[in-house]
Amino acid sequence: GDAAWVLETGRRRPVALLRAEVVAVDVLSKERGDDSRDFKSIISFYSRFSDHNDEISYETVALDYCNVLSMEQIRDQHVVLVCEEIGQKSSGTDTATVDGGGGAVAINTIDGEWFAEEPVERVVSLNAVIFHVPSRQ
Repeated sequence: GDAAWVLETGRRRPVALLRAEVVAVDVLSKERGDDSRDFKSIISFYSRFSDHNDEISYETVALDYCNVLSMEQIRDQHVVLVCEEIGQKSSGTDTATVDGGGGAVAINTIDGEWFAEEPVERVVSLNAVIFHVPSRQ
């Protein structure tokens, strides 16, 4: 069956304390059949001021294929996430693809028949993602 998403517990959880909210990031991973892992990050926004004393108010945003390495606060309304995105590309091409487990590996065909897989190399890129916290964008 499909592997389950597992919380990555062996690392520090990025947290930012803004004027009205607390922002925290959790990274989940899932094993694939080829000894590699898929990642996704869940960003949680917790309100610091709630009308209900006994209930925590929060929202979440998921970033697929993103392994958040760190988070920094910019003033009171923005955070910057440094994300590692892991993809793959076939040798001899300049195009990298992120595979969600559905098999994005390029395949050679001769007369419509499967012939052989091209060598695939792992591609890692670092990206900065800026979030406007009040709008969650």
